[in-house]
Amino acid sequence: SPYLIPNNYKHIARIIMSGQEDTGTVKFISSDGLSYEVPFNAARMAKSIIQEDTLGDLGEDTSFQIVKVSSAILEKVINYCKHYQEEKMQDIVTPLKGEHIGDTVKPGWYVTYCEGMEFETLFKISVAANFMDIKPLLDMCCFLIGLKARGKSTRELCNIFHIPDPGNGGGGVDGRNSGDEAME
Repeated sequence: SPYLIPNNYKHIARIIMSGQEDTGTVKFISSDGLSYEVPFNAARMAKSIIQEDTLGDLGEDTSFQIVKVSSAILEKVINYCKHYQEEKMQDIVTPLKGEHIGDTVKPGWYVTYCEGMEFETLFKISVAANFMDIKPLLDMCCFLIGLKARGKSTRELCNIFHIPDPGNGGGGVDGRNSGDEAME
């Protein structure tokens, strides 16, 4: 993948084969160059990064450059994955039990994790979770995005998602006619 650059897998293979999955670490490197030591059990939640069936045999340094995820977002993703190892989030099941995050997302740490989170941050975390293939985090983010979108008008949704408002002649949220605002 052009977005992940795994240096090697020998260290990961040793962690798995030696039974040190609870104590081993790998390194995730954000798009802006910050490096994070991540416990192996938390890192393996990122299924697109830690692929046990493709373990190779090169060198000791096991670091992964995640070039599409900034340090601010990667740090939040790592915090989620670390906590998930201590206290798993319950699956989000449908039909939903209520209209508030606390009615559906359990236990409470996960509610606290995302309460008050800016929509743009939540959206970036969902993109990172999708890219890194962290299903529980992606499920929670999609649920929260749905909650935030519920009851909004078309114009409000266009503003939230930075897409052209069909009601203003195809122009963007600020009257521009290009689709570039979604990428800003």
